[in-house]
Amino acid sequence: MALGASTVSAGLVVAAAIFFLVVVGVGLWAVRVQGRQFPKGFDRTGWEPRRGVAGWLATKFAWLAGGRS
Repeated sequence: MALGASTVSAGLVVAAAIFFLVVVGVGLWAVRVQGRQFPKGFDRTGWEPRRGVAGWLATKFAWLAGGRS
């Protein structure tokens, strides 16, 4: 028995195409919703980071690495 394109049923091809389109559609919808919730330049928190100060995670890794000061 030879395996080839003829062994794939048309229903499976249609189902795969629909699945692919649904995945792409959900991705585009999510990007659109995220863009509407957080427009460019939008600052929901009003928090301004202090660039010169290390964050908690960086401080913790430095401490674990032996940089105790």
